[in-house]
Amino acid sequence: MATAPDDLTVSVIDGPGPTLVLLHGFLDAGSVWADAVRRWSAYRLLVPDARGHGTSARLTPEQAKPTAAPVMIEDVVRLLEAVVAQHGSKVALVGHSMGAGVAAGVGAARPDLVDALVLEDPAWMPPERARGWRDVHPAQEWAQEFRDDFDATLAAAHAEHPTWPADLRRDWGRAKTRIDPLLKHTGQCVARTPWTETAAALTVPTLLVTGDQPDSTVDRVSVEMLEAVANPQIVVHEVTDAGHYVRLDNPVGYHEVVDPFLAETLAG
Repeated sequence: MATAPDDLTVSVIDGPGPTLVLLHGFLDAGSVWADAVRRWSAYRLLVPDARGHGTSARLTPEQAKPTAAPVMIEDVVRLLEAVVAQHGSKVALVGHSMGAGVAAGVGAARPDLVDALVLEDPAWMPPERARGWRDVHPAQEWAQEFRDDFDATLAAAHAEHPTWPADLRRDWGRAKTRIDPLLKHTGQCVARTPWTETAAALTVPTLLVTGDQPDSTVDRVSVEMLEAVANPQIVVHEVTDAGHYVRLDNPVGYHEVVDPFLAETLAG
């Protein structure tokens, strides 16, 4: 099925329903959606590795600086153009973290290609918090820990995330070893456009899901900033007992809100 740009690796699962495109976070890969793929088997699923991640094409220096977000957004636009041409409408983007930011950028730029958005804890932070974010997330150093001693680093991740399924935790760790060497920190995957402007521009139904734990990027101040944007298309839902990885930390709480939203917005 020729639905993907040549430089992206995209897994396609041909379910009978509308199309969901699942966009992973920074340092991850499409494989971390394995649980969602099983759950959402009634949908047609497209699960790409973002550029610079997994087995997709590497970034050029020009694409990596100062941010790779524009090329990642354009990659998804090209993917959706092919999908819509082949299958018609009813497409939802479901993104986590970096993928949520990319999904929002696509939705703001090309609402003609998107019927709904699910944004799982995008990097929509207050400016003062965002300024320090990249300094505490040195991508290559973390990736090297997995390359040097995968089992020990994965064991440390198990201690931090004991409820995650073992196979997903392993795929999550393996994805770190494949990160593009040009990606040094999370800031390289944040869009140039201020996120409040992107939020204001959205014209499709949008569900933003965040957690109640300290590592969630969408915090109380972020929610207040969203309330000031006052876009009626955006609904915010906080899942208890969950942090940045809402779906993996509390899958029941995540799916209780996300699944009905997808069913309703993609109905008909």
